[in-house]
Amino acid sequence: FNPESPAGCAKCHTAGDQGGKVGPELTKIAAIQPPQYIIESILEPSKVIVPGFEVTLIKTKDGRFLTGIVKEEDADTIAIADSQGQLQKVAKAEIAERVPQKPSIMPENFSEILTVKDLHDLLGFLLTLK
Repeated sequence: FNPESPAGCAKCHTAGDQGGKVGPELTKIAAIQPPQYIIESILEPSKVIVPGFEVTLIKTKDGRFLTGIVKEEDADTIAIADSQGQLQKVAKAEIAERVPQKPSIMPENFSEILTVKDLHDLLGFLLTLK
């Protein structure tokens, strides 16, 4: 589970005590999802978005755009994790627009960057996570 692998899953996903906190935890993924679901989630990450991991676009009043997954929210601020795992906080008073987004924050190009062997190795690893 190496963040420097071609897929870089550990940048966003946690397995055991390793990895990032942007995407859903994978520690027990094989115990809760069948292999077909796991493959689809890798190759078509926007097909099913796990609740709580929907992407939000925030446009601030000063013209900045933040896209990511809302990780914290209170009466005054929102904290969004971007695709690099960086948490960015913005005051609600500074938000001009907040729009839910359909595509997943997970890259859609794994069918292009992973070899068949890489995909088999990744699936083999994920299927051990029970």
